[in-house]
Amino acid sequence: MAGYLIREILFDSEKAYELVDDSAGLVATLIPGLGSNLISLRSTKRGIDFIRGPEIMAQLRERPVGFGFPVLMPPSRIADGSFEFMGRRYTFVKNEGGKNHIHGLVYDRPWKVTKACADDNGGAFIQTRISSDEHPEIMRSLPHSFDLELSFRLKDGLLAIEATATNKGPDPMPFGLGFHPYFRVPLTSDSSKASCFIKLPAGKRWEMLDLLPTGRILPVEGKYDLRPGRSLENLILDDVFTDVEAGPGPRDSMVRCEYRDEKAGAGVIFEAGAEFPHWVVYTGRTPDTDFVCLEPYTWIPNAPNLNMPAELTGTRALMQGEPFKGRMILRPYW
Repeated sequence: MAGYLIREILFDSEKAYELVDDSAGLVATLIPGLGSNLISLRSTKRGIDFIRGPEIMAQLRERPVGFGFPVLMPPSRIADGSFEFMGRRYTFVKNEGGKNHIHGLVYDRPWKVTKACADDNGGAFIQTRISSDEHPEIMRSLPHSFDLELSFRLKDGLLAIEATATNKGPDPMPFGLGFHPYFRVPLTSDSSKASCFIKLPAGKRWEMLDLLPTGRILPVEGKYDLRPGRSLENLILDDVFTDVEAGPGPRDSMVRCEYRDEKAGAGVIFEAGAEFPHWVVYTGRTPDTDFVCLEPYTWIPNAPNLNMPAELTGTRALMQGEPFKGRMILRPYW
């Protein structure tokens, strides 16, 4: 019978939680107090950590969107740090060189643990929550009363993540959500970047100018066609992909991408629901980076500022009593 545990530990003096799937030999580590960040997903059988996490808390505090599995709400960039939505002006801190806002409002805030349990039926489970009412700095940019919850369930060798956003106020709230996972490249010390590949079933991409979408949607060609799988060696991407194809398999509403290290014989299949129709692929600025980011988004960067149909950009209102739910699954193999 599978053995599941929840362990409360200290990660360099910061409270963290380990979700343990003893039978599969997997341990997931979460730090609720700084962005509810999943900083590790480790195979104890192979000694492989699939996620590039910080070595000490000082690294995470200095760069809270530089490690682990950061939560972006709203995701990516907002040009000039502002947009208008349903007749209302929203203003965000220009935290990218004084020019744009980037990465949203929740990635470096303390979240609360609302539930943690483990048994052989439900696996190892933890739920965290952040409430805007408790954070004046969030309310200054997004003056709506909302809750954002994350649940992590480690069971049967996979980690299922669910996000739930609830607008508690009467006014429609602009809502965009994304995730910025860092997968470690390569996965073992005797492997290399040349043996690492990514696959994403996206047929189109957004044309970018200064890391913001121009509004043109282009077919994928050359290095942008990730459908057959592409080596990470000398691959430089910071691009937004769309027209993603779901399936195959029984969870045919899920989009499946993959990162694999062929020499290590290991990798991770990363699935996200149709609630995330856009994906950013980020490989860093130089060829020697030790990560790849495969990022599911509900809306594209700068979505509310684009004069385009919402069904293309993902721009949406979160209404009172109509919560958003988004699903993701991490399935490591080795």
